[in-house]
Amino acid sequence: MARGGSRPPDDETYQRFDRRRSERNAREVPLYVCGHSSAEGPFHEETQTLDVSDHGGRLLLMAPVRPGQKLLLTNKVTRKEVEYLVVRVAPQPPQNAVGIAFLGPAPGFWQSQA
Repeated sequence: MARGGSRPPDDETYQRFDRRRSERNAREVPLYVCGHSSAEGPFHEETQTLDVSDHGGRLLLMAPVRPGQKLLLTNKVTRKEVEYLVVRVAPQPPQNAVGIAFLGPAPGFWQSQA
């Protein structure tokens, strides 16, 4: 989501975030996702993770998103918020499996207990 006229990350940035930096573990964490779709405008969606890692994870979304898009993720249990980058979108009708990477450190974000 570009703000204030800033341009979205280029292909090199996508590739940098698309490399898996830590092992993924199957874990369901309940989430709120907020963002803006160019086709549908602002959206807010409840979902959960499929798997997580220290640097990101994978979740299912109904909203149309694209690689390079920045979205806001809120852990429904702990209420922690973090901005992340969409690095991969794979259709799994009727949803999309979305690979995400945190833009900075997010220690303890994936906690599923308050």
